[in-house]
Amino acid sequence: MRPELLDPVTDPEKLEALIPLTSKVLELHEAGRKYEDVLADIARLTGRIVSRYEVAAAFGGSDGMGFARGLLVDWERIPADLSRQELLEAMVMVCTDASDPIRTSYLLKCLALNTGDDQISDLIYWPDQYRGGKYEGQELEPEKILEIALRSGRKDAELDWPNPAGA
Repeated sequence: MRPELLDPVTDPEKLEALIPLTSKVLELHEAGRKYEDVLADIARLTGRIVSRYEVAAAFGGSDGMGFARGLLVDWERIPADLSRQELLEAMVMVCTDASDPIRTSYLLKCLALNTGDDQISDLIYWPDQYRGGKYEGQELEPEKILEIALRSGRKDAELDWPNPAGA
């Protein structure tokens, strides 16, 4: 599997430098104090402007490390050429390992882009709400979820890869 699928944060040194800043900005936000100077430091380090809205969104749902990791992911450069095996491995990771919410979000974006199914997270987490409840009450394995998403998202997706032993 590609390294960025295992961990979409590809610069551990930048991450280490960013964590104290994101922790500080969340602490200041919680205290109701100003933190524009810390946001400026974050912008210098990441090369992007971080808004107060992003801070508010991270507050309560993330710690300094999670916030830093999310800022370092290149959300605009999601790989669009995953193989069927990579899609399946990504699906298994999403379905079985929730330990890294940033990686899970990244993989969900990869899966949505590569299957063409922008509702794939509903299929994984809330199958009873996916496309009118068609899968209500069903336990879906990662392989089956991928098959459904490919069929729903890209009608010709199955033609792109050989059909391995009954999949």
